[in-house]
Amino acid sequence: MRARFDSMPGWLRDVAARLSPDNVTERLQHRLDLAGNPSACTPDRVLAVKGVGLFGVGGIGALYGASFSLAWLVVCVGAGAVFGFFLPDLLLYNAGQKRQVNIRKALPDALDMLTVCVEAGLGFDAALAQVARNTKGPLAAEFAWVLQEMQIGKPRTEVKILFPAIFCIFPVMFIAILGPGAISIADALLK
Repeated sequence: MRARFDSMPGWLRDVAARLSPDNVTERLQHRLDLAGNPSACTPDRVLAVKGVGLFGVGGIGALYGASFSLAWLVVCVGAGAVFGFFLPDLLLYNAGQKRQVNIRKALPDALDMLTVCVEAGLGFDAALAQVARNTKGPLAAEFAWVLQEMQIGKPRTEVKILFPAIFCIFPVMFIAILGPGAISIADALLK
């Protein structure tokens, strides 16, 4: 599949890039990241597919509108070209939304497992590896990706793990570790 998009003429990508806003590559990369980078797509490939859709679906509209009047021909070509141009955006957005829903559904269980692993004495990196290994879906892939980046030396502040660790995981750990001791101390002081 990758070879098909790589072998497409570059002018299709250029036409789609000219018809798009200035920051289209950054926006497409963000949408690809949200969708989990399906099939190792790049913004250039998406732009090439948009160019194919522009001319391909516009051509189908021309074939359909040719059997009617000239006005219908213009309307069908225009509608087909617009639909073909924006269809990849719509599909990419939909894939990103579905993936985000799946991540939200898996997050509570993954955080519970992460908390249990850390409370059991594992380091944070080892707990992340355990969660990535024992869960499935896009969240497991994200945890594995974060772990790989941390192993190659990226600081935790760049994968934005410090904030959830401080405000979500550490308070639970302190309650679990210090809670029984605080109850024992309160019982001793009240007697």
